Amino acid sequence: MPISHFQEVGVEPMAEDDALGNYAGGACGTGSCSTGCCDSLACGSCCNSCGCESCCCDCGYVHRSGIFGEFLLIRPRDQEIAFAVPGQAPTIVNGQPQIAVPQGATLVLDPDYQPGYRVGVVGALDERTSVMLAYTTLEAQTETGRTLTADEIAQNMSMFPLLLHPRAILPDQVTNVATQGRMDVDFDILDLDTRMLLYDTDTIAINGFGGARWANLDHVIEASYGVNGATIVKGGSQYDGLGARGGLDGEFRSQSGFGAYGRGAMSLMYGAGRGDYLQYQINNQANPQVFTNAKYDRLSPILDFEMGVDWVSPGESVRFALGYMTSVWFNMVTARDYMNGVITNQFDDFSDTVTFDGLTARAEVRF
Repeated sequence: MPISHFQEVGVEPMAEDDALGNYAGGACGTGSCSTGCCDSLACGSCCNSCGCESCCCDCGYVHRSGIFGEFLLIRPRDQEIAFAVPGQAPTIVNGQPQIAVPQGATLVLDPDYQPGYRVGVVGALDERTSVMLAYTTLEAQTETGRTLTADEIAQNMSMFPLLLHPRAILPDQVTNVATQGRMDVDFDILDLDTRMLLYDTDTIAINGFGGARWANLDHVIEASYGVNGATIVKGGSQYDGLGARGGLDGEFRSQSGFGAYGRGAMSLMYGAGRGDYLQYQINNQANPQVFTNAKYDRLSPILDFEMGVDWVSPGESVRFALGYMTSVWFNMVTARDYMNGVITNQFDDFSDTVTFDGLTARAEVRF
């Protein structure tokens, strides 16, 4: 959430107020520092209108300039892919493996929670309006594999490949006894927003914001099968998009400085997704068995939600927040989708959904 401020401005008064709250000292006479003035977020004008140099009034929610950094612990969801399964050794007929009978746990690539970060700067245009520039990035990886034991090999077991093209010609008399897989899911996001106060009370404020977003999503899958002459398969996708975004955020603040916040936004991204697939023998990469790629134009919505708790120091120069975020990317061309499409000879109508969710921990310094 962009930097903001519930501010109480106070200076030691020159004289006591009377029972009605009217300022009773100096040139102010019986002038009142009214709440109406403070509601308009012009506390200084309120005090100076009666010619005094000091007063005390609650000026409510005020946008402030500052910088922030945020640690993310999030994971990609809905992108897991199975790449091998152990079973009775398939026979090779005309260079093509026959389907094995599964006899063991399927090997799946599924990234867990990974660290990322967000950094940004905020500039207050006035008490009600500010602009924010933020950069967010994540690099999530996972890898796993398995090598059959001597007893399993003696029982005619093998690792059946699930990501090889079914019509690629493989060497006869080869049994896959080992497999290894790796997945990388990375994204980069750049947001530029203008934020405006829509509603506020002594403890609650609601802001609206709108601006532009650039987003990049990279997805890579790699698997190897065999031993002493392995077959390698690689699949990848990349999305680049630019579009408009908008949303609302809300903040609750108690007198102790502890509070809660929430935010929701939608981005409508215009961009392109690309997919590629490559299969080759490890000793003959220059002559791949299967290779193809394609580009697909996409209009891709992205929904972002976040909520959590926070604490603001006295004077509101420092803020700490802990929350949970979810980001859903729609209508994507992903590596999983494209690889499965190549294997099944389905080369269009790719429309996958990628979800990221996890914890956020944020620190802000306000000026």
